[in-house]
Amino acid sequence: TGIDYVAGLVANAFGDISFDTSSQNGDIHGDDFVAGLAAFSFGDISIADSFANSKIESTSYSGGLVGYGGDISISRSYFMGSLDGGDAAGGLVGYSFSTVGVENAFAEATISGANSTGGLVGVADEVSATKAYMLGDVSGHEIVGGIVGNSGSVNLDTTYVRGDISGDDLTGVFSGSVDPANSGVTSFWSTDACRDCVHGLFGVGISNAQR
Repeated sequence: TGIDYVAGLVANAFGDISFDTSSQNGDIHGDDFVAGLAAFSFGDISIADSFANSKIESTSYSGGLVGYGGDISISRSYFMGSLDGGDAAGGLVGYSFSTVGVENAFAEATISGANSTGGLVGVADEVSATKAYMLGDVSGHEIVGGIVGNSGSVNLDTTYVRGDISGDDLTGVFSGSVDPANSGVTSFWSTDACRDCVHGLFGVGISNAQR
């Protein structure tokens, strides 16, 4: 528990961070820059074979694994629990000022935020996700997505969203802000998830009964 820069493992770093077979269990509470593994870094962050199982509460820049960073790569890792994060909240990453790459990773959690809230990534310049999924409800005010909240470029392949996605404006099954240049034909969303979504509706819709 703290005010700013609160994390299960690394609170504040100015260089690159690498996690391999790392884990975190337990509740985390803070204001800005809060996450399960790494709260803040001006450098790049690499995460492999790691997880966080936590209840996270924050006012902004919060993620299940990473709160704020540069280039972020996540593979074979996950977040389980809940995140109440305010602005820039994501099940894996809250905010990246560069690119986020996700492969074989997931969030199974309840994610709630304000503006720019995503099931996996809240905000990033570019997001690429392969074999990734979000199981759980995602809610916010503006720019809410089942996978990505706010990004200039989103590329998804073999992704799945199952949960209730809700927001006041710019709400999409996959992305709240943009349709990706290449979504891939194997991206799926649950037709039970977001009946009122009008942005980011790409991929193939299937019901929970069909899954």
